[in-house]
Amino acid sequence: MRTITANAQALLSQNMGTELIVILEVEWAVGGTMYYSDQDVAGCQAKILGMGGFDTSMKLEGSGDSQELGIVLDDTDGSIRAIYNAFDLHKRPASVYMLHKGLTLADKILVFKGELVTPIEWDEGQRSVGFNVMSKLEATQVGFSMEEGDFPNIPDEALGKAWPLVFGQVCHLPAVKVRAPRRGYLESGVGIHDFTLEPRICQALNIQCPSQTTGNQEFYTQGSDNSWSGTTEKTIGPDLECVNRRFGELCRLKDLLAQQKAYEYDTVDIYNGVSFPQDEVLTIFVDNALFKGSF
Repeated sequence: MRTITANAQALLSQNMGTELIVILEVEWAVGGTMYYSDQDVAGCQAKILGMGGFDTSMKLEGSGDSQELGIVLDDTDGSIRAIYNAFDLHKRPASVYMLHKGLTLADKILVFKGELVTPIEWDEGQRSVGFNVMSKLEATQVGFSMEEGDFPNIPDEALGKAWPLVFGQVCHLPAVKVRAPRRGYLESGVGIHDFTLEPRICQALNIQCPSQTTGNQEFYTQGSDNSWSGTTEKTIGPDLECVNRRFGELCRLKDLLAQQKAYEYDTVDIYNGVSFPQDEVLTIFVDNALFKGSF
């Protein structure tokens, strides 16, 4: 059970101005418990050189999972090497604590509890010892990640990804993205027509072709003496070339509008539509078009 002292709770309540120290407790042998830290703390040896992130693995048989944490300790004095040569360190109890700077070792806060697991690596050049601490399967999880059995519609990139572990109030902590745009696939062609086609058709209908002389026409008139006299007059009409172009453009625009409207539907079939919210008004993006409706 994790207990927090009053002194530690007071610092956890602060928004800023606090600094945390990592404490590692290892029971190398019966009665041989040692404390290590990444800074100078009374009662601890400042030997922590590095600490990796929590690595979560799923237990295949039954339920539950385990967390594993990698730690590197400075062993310039050879004290840990001496313990390694004298005792079997596999499955020795170990715990990780957080301690606010300025407090005593009694105010440490438990973060992670587990056991040492092999392999234990010795770096002769760096004079350091590296090992992993794995939590017990029956212990309480130190971290949290979303699983499909607990939450619906989890993005693939968020499955099994550990959430940030936060103590108190912190600033600028990278968050884990737990929501992603839902994706579906159209089962048939869908589109919207070009909204400029109707105005273009209207403009084409109002085009006035210029007039031109199309030829000469003769008119005959019968006089009172039954004689006929003829006159020749020029005939004027619209430019036939302009009329043909206007007619062709109207046919092309109307045909294009009819083709595009053939792909407009009141109901759109989407594969994987069940992953979207049901009976809610949504706006769906299809290419550069927006479709508004509900599933």
